[in-house]
Amino acid sequence: MKKILIGIVLGVSPFFAIAEPIYLECSGTLADDPAKFEIKLDEESGKITHNNANGSGFNSEGFFSSEEVAYKQVRASDGIMVSHQINVSRVDLSYSADMHMYSIEYPDQISEHLLGKGKCVVKKVKKRAF
Repeated sequence: MKKILIGIVLGVSPFFAIAEPIYLECSGTLADDPAKFEIKLDEESGKITHNNANGSGFNSEGFFSSEEVAYKQVRASDGIMVSHQINVSRVDLSYSADMHMYSIEYPDQISEHLLGKGKCVVKKVKKRAF
């Protein structure tokens, strides 16, 4: 019986291969300024790594649907709250960005809302040693 189960598992297991992360290079605008960043999308773990061209970056939970991937970063620094959401189309690789910055103490008086958009391309990843 064990031999039969092992045979079934080995015979079926190639159909359940683990998906590799996808790497995207994106460029476009945020408000009127140029924006460049890279994204690692790991649907298996639900994680996103976002790296800006200036060296800053963050990790986030991703929301994966059949047509879109969405993720968000919310952070507070020096009394300013920043919310940055990005949605990437799985159909045409376009993206939209929505950044909202406001004062924690005076949110009605100090607030800025920026919108962005652009396009991503799938990045070819070199074969790695580890």
